[in-house]
Amino acid sequence: MNWNLAALGDERVTRVMSVNHPNGANAPHELKALISTPPASSFGSKVNEVRDQLAAQRASFNIFVIRLTLAILLAAALFSAFGALSDFSKARQVLSCALSCTVCFTAAMHYAGILSLRLNESNAVFVIMHNPSIKTSSDKSSSSGLTLTADDAFLQDENVDLLRHSDWLITLPLLGVELCNLLSDSNVASPPSAAQTAILLVLVIVFGVIYRFPLKEGRLIAQRDGSLSGVNRVMAIVSWLVAGGLFAWVVVELLIASARGVETTSASSETDADHRTAVLCFVLVWILYPVISLVSLVMIVLNNYRDRMPLSTEWVVLKDTGYAVLDVVSKAGLALYITLYTMSR
Repeated sequence: MNWNLAALGDERVTRVMSVNHPNGANAPHELKALISTPPASSFGSKVNEVRDQLAAQRASFNIFVIRLTLAILLAAALFSAFGALSDFSKARQVLSCALSCTVCFTAAMHYAGILSLRLNESNAVFVIMHNPSIKTSSDKSSSSGLTLTADDAFLQDENVDLLRHSDWLITLPLLGVELCNLLSDSNVASPPSAAQTAILLVLVIVFGVIYRFPLKEGRLIAQRDGSLSGVNRVMAIVSWLVAGGLFAWVVVELLIASARGVETTSASSETDADHRTAVLCFVLVWILYPVISLVSLVMIVLNNYRDRMPLSTEWVVLKDTGYAVLDVVSKAGLALYITLYTMSR
């Protein structure tokens, strides 16, 4: 039989041609097995090199997004500070501008920490290594930049999310207070309590921290005997549901308040602004935060991620970009809206 195997283009040709059975009974089976074997190691290394280059490009884009978010938040903080200093006669509006400045500056400082972690303080892009057997934390010879081991990548993502939750613990309650103040300025009937909203949002972040860190987002945890326990996965889902329930409580209250009618009193003037539409838009943006968290939980459960297993570079970039866009809209956007309103008055 004349086998034309030149199209294979690797060392499998030599391996196939070396098969020699006198009776020829098992030759077709062994030929098929040899042809279907994975490519040579050189080809596999090229595939990994291309994958690392793509991962480095995604990581570079992620760094750009984080830097841009940091710059926008700093600019919004400065603009809000200018609005707060513009006219002290409007005490309530000045307070709102001061809160917006605090929110944006706090978020900017946390994004500076996230940027430092993603760059690992070396001004270089880090990507996850595809060869888990390599134990070094960096590989200077990689054409795609420095690389992280799976363990280092997992710890990096843990620290980034720790900073992110620290940011939310401060900024989310303040954002809730700002939205409640906007509804009060609009003379909405029975606006939500700013203090109650802030307390509920603090509890949301507390249960979110429990879900994210002690319970590892529902990852399978190895026990002392080496077995994998799914108890933490159930507890993580319960913790996420509690946080989501409290968050839904706040969101529903704000949405209902923004849909209520405006009370007309003798103290009201024709120049009073109606912020109900703005509050509605900002609250709808908030809903996307738990959506990203839920998608992460579903990915971890479906893929049976274990403790200290990093998520893919693609998902890390998507998560960072999604949270960055939401932070810009909900924090810098609200600060811009409040400051422009204050200065227009």
